[in-house]
Amino acid sequence: METQITQDMGRVLSELRHRVLLIGDEYVLSSDIAAILRRHAFDVIGPLTFAAAQNFIRDGSHADCAVIDIHLHQPLLEPVAVHLRAEKVPLLFVATLGVARVPPSLADIPVWGDAFDHESITGPLHALLGARS
Repeated sequence: METQITQDMGRVLSELRHRVLLIGDEYVLSSDIAAILRRHAFDVIGPLTFAAAQNFIRDGSHADCAVIDIHLHQPLLEPVAVHLRAEKVPLLFVATLGVARVPPSLADIPVWGDAFDHESITGPLHALLGARS
């Protein structure tokens, strides 16, 4: 049985976790990254496809940062990233397959890509979130 204290503690702890919006159309890779982020105490929204991410943004939902998988050419990448950047959401591009096609207008966004050590993604995320404060 859950007590009021347990419920309050759960609410406080969930507010301390960073909300990461995870966007990527390659579900298997995105799911692996989501599992890693959850193990490292991030609250992961997604993985969402680019189309679903547009709906998330349109609904006015909030994330502390966004991780966007860019290994495939995705026509919605640029509008989604531009909107998130305009909202001052820190962005991290992920090139899990080692191929990054970053549009020139988004060249200032950091790209993480380590096909063999997905656990190392937490370092760049903490750096982004720390720079935001």
